[in-house]
Amino acid sequence: GETNNVIAHYLNAYVNSTSSKVWNADDAPGDATARLLGIRLVNNRGEGISNSYLEDEVLLEITYECLVNNEKLNLSIDIMTAEDEYLFSSPSVSDNQWCGKQHPLAVYKSICKLPANFFNVATYKVHVLLVRNLSEVITHVEYIVVMEKIDSGLHRKGYFGKWSGITRPLLEWSTSRV
Repeated sequence: GETNNVIAHYLNAYVNSTSSKVWNADDAPGDATARLLGIRLVNNRGEGISNSYLEDEVLLEITYECLVNNEKLNLSIDIMTAEDEYLFSSPSVSDNQWCGKQHPLAVYKSICKLPANFFNVATYKVHVLLVRNLSEVITHVEYIVVMEKIDSGLHRKGYFGKWSGITRPLLEWSTSRV
């Protein structure tokens, strides 16, 4: 009971509760070939957010710059709980246009869709990796943005207790008489 509340309060205070981070060119994480310029959580209207309802999709925008012509780059994210439980990792392998492909000198914005009806009520921390040649980490920024998922009550159907688990996917169910 109370011990868990104290621990949760401590952990939430420890978490850097920002929903966006922008670097200037001088202190951007990376190296002479590529660097991260910004990371932010947005809704489907492109508005910056720090929290969202369970039934809302969240977009993670990552802006980076290729500083060496034809460098093969990709991104990856790790999603962690406030207690540092590893939820999942997702490299940008579904981006058929740019993942691991040669990048001309330019600034790029990648968007990772974090699905609706997947997360549970909790605080989630995001790590971002900028990668060369699909395996060489250029930079790994930890706890860079934080997302709070909130229960609107939409799918509760009269149940008011806590749903266990790190995730809370809304799976498709059907019932028929046999």
